[in-house]
Amino acid sequence: MPHILVVDDDHAIRMLLTRVLEMSGHAVTASQNGQDALEILESITPDLVLTDLEMPEVGGRELLDSIRLLHPGVSVVGMSGAAYRHPGVPELFDAFMTKPFQLDTLVATVEDSLSLAASG
Repeated sequence: MPHILVVDDDHAIRMLLTRVLEMSGHAVTASQNGQDALEILESITPDLVLTDLEMPEVGGRELLDSIRLLHPGVSVVGMSGAAYRHPGVPELFDAFMTKPFQLDTLVATVEDSLSLAASG
């Protein structure tokens, strides 16, 4: 069962993403911010990290850089409602979704990213 780390500072979004991914057959660890996620990543290596781009303290871009150093094989999917404010940043992620997105798009993006990571 693939393990996914969900990182979002919005509690309602974090819980929704966690529930949908668990219902899709994934083990999920949820993190309320990038700093918390970095601490979690010291003790686990998920198959995929799904992270918001804009968060206080440690944002998604900084988290991405740390994941690439700590766990280079882990797929990272970014998401943001304000991707337009960060030109070029969405392309740094393995996949990127602009909020709001449909839940079936979430599941398909996660499955595609996991498949690519497994084959690559």
